[in-house]
Amino acid sequence: MSIIRKAQLLILALTAGTGLAVLFTLDKVPTLSLVDTMLSPQESGNIAPGSIVEDPHPESHRKRVFRKVFAPNNQTPEYLLCSIDDDPDRINAYGLYHPADLSIALENLRQLKMRSIFITTHLQWPELDQVELNALSSAIGKFEHATIATPVKRSVKGDPIPDYFIRASLPASEVSGDSSSLPRVNQLSLAPNITIPQNTLAGFSQIESEEALENSIPLVARWDDRIIFYAPLLELLQHLGLTIDDLYIEAGQYIRLGNKGNIIPIDEFGHYKTDYQTTEEPFTVTAAYSGEVSMIGITQTSAILSADGEKSSVYSAISNPYNIIAQIAHTPTVGEESTLTRFPLWLEILLVLNLAALGAWLFTYRSSRRHTVFTIALFTTGAIIFVLNRFTAYWSPSAPYFLTLISAWIFTSLLSRPVRKKLRENKSSAAENKKTKEPATQSSKEDTSPAKTSSQKKEARDPKPATKKPSEPAGKPFKASLEKNSQDKKSKQEIKLSKPEKENTHTGKPSAQAFEEELIPDEATMFSAASEKQAEKKTNQADADDTSAKTEKSSESNKQATAPGQITSKVKIDIKTEYPFYPADSEDK
Repeated sequence: MSIIRKAQLLILALTAGTGLAVLFTLDKVPTLSLVDTMLSPQESGNIAPGSIVEDPHPESHRKRVFRKVFAPNNQTPEYLLCSIDDDPDRINAYGLYHPADLSIALENLRQLKMRSIFITTHLQWPELDQVELNALSSAIGKFEHATIATPVKRSVKGDPIPDYFIRASLPASEVSGDSSSLPRVNQLSLAPNITIPQNTLAGFSQIESEEALENSIPLVARWDDRIIFYAPLLELLQHLGLTIDDLYIEAGQYIRLGNKGNIIPIDEFGHYKTDYQTTEEPFTVTAAYSGEVSMIGITQTSAILSADGEKSSVYSAISNPYNIIAQIAHTPTVGEESTLTRFPLWLEILLVLNLAALGAWLFTYRSSRRHTVFTIALFTTGAIIFVLNRFTAYWSPSAPYFLTLISAWIFTSLLSRPVRKKLRENKSSAAENKKTKEPATQSSKEDTSPAKTSSQKKEARDPKPATKKPSEPAGKPFKASLEKNSQDKKSKQEIKLSKPEKENTHTGKPSAQAFEEELIPDEATMFSAASEKQAEKKTNQADADDTSAKTEKSSESNKQATAPGQITSKVKIDIKTEYPFYPADSEDK
């Protein structure tokens, strides 16, 4: 297998392993879903009416549910307000504010078919024993759910967070975004000294260590590694039939109450700013006369217990709780869901393998072309995911595909240089091996081949062009004399070349004197070839009457041939002056 194929298989294995690892660990690493959030239909941080938001807790991890945001409605949650007044008629058996009287009032509310209770007064009686307090704790535990409020603060010496606050809090790690700017608390100001039932959620009524701002409601705070909430927010959560796990916090942006509830905008400090004031008045009864109220006309199922008298207001933890709940409820809501179904797992695996194969195939491309194709592939993948999320009913996580392409890009870039270097080394070594083999082959051939004759060695040193055997043209005596003269010179040259002192010791070629003598027979042969061509033309055109003229011309050429010295001298002059453009019709003919 070639080194290129090995590199391609390595790239295929590495990139496919990366993509599949991301595909199967996507749900455990929330950071990998950031790209999907960018390509999803929702607009991050936008909760304006008409925008799209995604459900934070879908029923299945292979489905994504998006909902449209609607404007706040003017509907105020229905509550029955049970007010603790100064008891001017002295109906209460134990005074103005006693846990036994509160227990009686809560029992009367249960008789009015109230299923939930929001207690906005302090629940601290340090002078009473636990037996007297247990009656109130038992009365609270009979409701389907209850909410209590107590002030919190930050002190030098902090306390562990109470169990009833842990039930109504979330881990700080579940908050999306940066929660470092949220108010920090570590102590209760007026801790309840009753036993808090399991059906009760505890929230803070105010943050005493923070300055209160006008038209600004603190909704969240941080106690160690837990996020605690404002008591009216917890009451609205329970009023909507939701649990604490249905709360979703995007730090610095919003708090969402379930998939179908309210979306409450907050700033980086967890404050909700509003100037809304409800114009509706709740159905109100006094705690002292709660047992005499008729059920006729009462449609509410939730009650608020508050202290509104001049004297009893000192026991109040939250003033005007009904208006605060109405302010929190006057926020955008969601509805009209649209569900996107995820691709089957086998299809996602196949897509990852195809992208890994594409990366391995691009390894053979030049670097500039490879970078261009990878860039186009990344943009194309993003565009396909965007179209799937926006215009179809399907979706697939983009992180496995993007990371597969990016890892293939990185691996091909890292391996291309060493592979090219290895190929060059193999090529150079192959060329060297070929060079070393050629002399050995030649020497073996020389050893096994028979010895060359002297004439073969001469032809190897000085090859001559093959001449065509002349036919019998007119002027045959002239041609015969030239051939005879050429043969005489060749025999003389062979005699001279056979002597070692006439040979150049450096090149193995004939010496200058032999080369000069060899020129004459070569040119004579060239001259005879030219005369043959002309003679052939004349024989084709000659008649029987030209026989005598040809005989005379041949006799003249014989006379010239009888003086070889003169012919040799004349031929030498012709070679030096007229050889490159030797005329066909020479006067020497």
